[in-house]
Amino acid sequence: MVGRKTLSLAIAVVILLSVLPSAFALSEEWWVSYRVVEEVVLKNAGASPYPLSESDRRIRIFPSEDRQRVVSYEAEVEVNGQEVAVSSFLEKDVNGNNFLEADLPPMLSSGSCLRIRLVQVVEVYVGSLSSKLTPQLLVKNSGSLSDIPDQLREEFCLSSGAWDLNSSKMQHISSIAKKLAGEDQNVLSVVLKFVEWIGEHVQYPSEPSGPRYPYETYPAEAAEQQGYGVGDCDDQASLFIAMCRSVGIPAYLEVGCVYFPQAQPKVVSLLNEKVIFELRQIRWHGWAMAYVPPWGWLPIDLTIGFSKTGNPLDAVRKSAYLSPSTVVSEDVVASDYVAEWRSFEESVLEYGIKLSQVDEMEVVGYFTKQVNWPVVYAAIACLAAYVAALAWLYTKVRKRSAMLSKGKTSFIR
Repeated sequence: MVGRKTLSLAIAVVILLSVLPSAFALSEEWWVSYRVVEEVVLKNAGASPYPLSESDRRIRIFPSEDRQRVVSYEAEVEVNGQEVAVSSFLEKDVNGNNFLEADLPPMLSSGSCLRIRLVQVVEVYVGSLSSKLTPQLLVKNSGSLSDIPDQLREEFCLSSGAWDLNSSKMQHISSIAKKLAGEDQNVLSVVLKFVEWIGEHVQYPSEPSGPRYPYETYPAEAAEQQGYGVGDCDDQASLFIAMCRSVGIPAYLEVGCVYFPQAQPKVVSLLNEKVIFELRQIRWHGWAMAYVPPWGWLPIDLTIGFSKTGNPLDAVRKSAYLSPSTVVSEDVVASDYVAEWRSFEESVLEYGIKLSQVDEMEVVGYFTKQVNWPVVYAAIACLAAYVAALAWLYTKVRKRSAMLSKGKTSFIR
């Protein structure tokens, strides 16, 4: 008798432990907390002093937005082992990104070393972010070009920075975009045409390199010969942005880091090993953000999203942006990030600069934002009903056993 009661109790406990966590998972907003560490060491190995630029002084801080929030950040800056002061308040650059500024000297003398270490803790929403896309992401539900606010066009269709649409080098890109769009006024339909076209005409590079302009990702020669262009994630996103802006669809570039817990450390070497990046459980990624009414800003991921399935809608649905493994780091709206990188390349060669950067990402915790207690209580009520039914069945079985022992027959009704 004791054994049966113990078995029943054990079953109830197992059910309790299995049902309640499920109920909590369904009823709460869950978040995952990441610790992202970036450590940069820049050494002047040349004979001449190196003039430190504005970008050398700025320390980029991740944004806080609907999908993520920065819990803390800590920056350490040293020159030749001596601590350098860092501003205690955030400023914003031309793209709207947050940054701290280090009080660095004008020049980094020959043989000197600059070290910057930034540690950020960021909480990212865990859940079906794509489920927030209401109505369903279908071409028939999309708004038209006339539904896009003029203010957004003025800010995000600018011919500036890396997207100088007035340049003769960009004319073939604009022509292709306008030809693809034709008379189509459906914004999502036009966006998907651009996604498919880039997937068919641009290949991923076999070796890492610096960023490219859209006309370099798909040069005019490739267009004339119906050939292929070459570009990685941000290059393809940049080409897509140029095409969108050419037809009046607001778009900009977004960059973030993706958590890769099973990946082995990866070393990326550029400029004859003068620039070295070591990536530990982290990969950097770029995608486009495009304004598509009625949904608003949608991520357009041409490599992680679209290229994996070939379905252009998956550029949105399977984008890194919608994954809880991704932390958004910065936006590029108006600046010429390609020119900034090439200016740094020239400095490396001219001044004998050597740069090594180690980036690392790890999970430091999970937590819940808010408990939806009615759903939890409903789960407990279901469990109580199960236990009551189990007790009723157990009582019936005992009565039947007692009757059979007296030579009578009975049935459970």
